[in-house]
Amino acid sequence: MAIATTFGTASTGTRNNTKIAEEATEQCLNVKNEIFSLQRVEQEIEQLASRTKKLADACLAICQYLTKKAPKDYKSFSQEQKELLSSLINCMHSLSAIINVQTS
Repeated sequence: MAIATTFGTASTGTRNNTKIAEEATEQCLNVKNEIFSLQRVEQEIEQLASRTKKLADACLAICQYLTKKAPKDYKSFSQEQKELLSSLINCMHSLSAIINVQTS
């Protein structure tokens, strides 16, 4: 009787260990998937930050140039200055679009 009880307990323990191991493996896979997702989002954020900085720097450079070189009255702008102002507007629109991007 003692042998049967010991065998039954060992058999139950093995089933429990198998179930625990399967759950641990499933949780490990879930964690690995989450880590992968976070790494992908991190890369996306880094790319957005880089593009945002480049656009912001370009907008600032155009603003500084126009502030120093362009006349106060738009009617007095040269063709080049009008094109720069147009570039500034486009740059601001692009910057706005990037700022509003949501990561996946």
